[in-house]
Amino acid sequence: MHNVEWQYYEGLSQLTDPGLEKLYYFIESLRLQRIEPKVILHADEVLTLSHTDQTYYRQFKSNTHYIPAFHPNMVVESLPGRGTYVLFHGKLSVPDNERAAIWLITEVFSEIDIPFVIAGMEPTERLRAWVSRHDHITLVDNPDEERMVDLIKNAQINLLVSFQASGIKLKLLNALFRGRFCIVNDNMVSGMDLKPLCYVRNSAAAIRQTVEALINAPFEPGKISDRKAVLETQFSNIENARKLMEIIKFEQP
Repeated sequence: MHNVEWQYYEGLSQLTDPGLEKLYYFIESLRLQRIEPKVILHADEVLTLSHTDQTYYRQFKSNTHYIPAFHPNMVVESLPGRGTYVLFHGKLSVPDNERAAIWLITEVFSEIDIPFVIAGMEPTERLRAWVSRHDHITLVDNPDEERMVDLIKNAQINLLVSFQASGIKLKLLNALFRGRFCIVNDNMVSGMDLKPLCYVRNSAAAIRQTVEALINAPFEPGKISDRKAVLETQFSNIENARKLMEIIKFEQP
């Protein structure tokens, strides 16, 4: 289970402007809320990607296990030293990501003159309009994988906020495996064991202060070691594949 899907669609409905798209998300949320518990009962085992989802699905199935998401990273590749900009990235047509990017523009970066890069697929016209109002904010639209990895690695700060707590945030894992400092809000790390590796800030004022404090700070080798200790064990694809194999082996007749 990648999310508690009905909660995810309910959140999308709340973040979308009134219209057919909002109605679609709302109806899908109701359908999923009705059918998910019935489907779960037919499963031998349920695997979730966050502790929060594990707690939810154990209401319906005691054989529910937490195994973190598989992802493209094998080792931590974070670079020491300094970058020159703050990066927000994600699929920009998704309502949560669009709203987060516009909130960061209006509430954080309109107040500080620090280079801010927004990168992702399918940016909306509304987001483009907000970016165009500020000379120190840049939009990188539809970057290929190589370009996105380069942006994550060379940023001084990966700044990731979400207005939804559901599911796993793969972009946070990518930022921690490949980037320098990470500033997030509580929703980004909900149900994951990643808070110690991030600066968790929720208000615009706290995010601004932390960006200003970190923008010229060196990312030191000790922080890379701290990430390796967590990410290359708890979030190791190889170790989590072994856990998955044990579950499958246990279920065989």
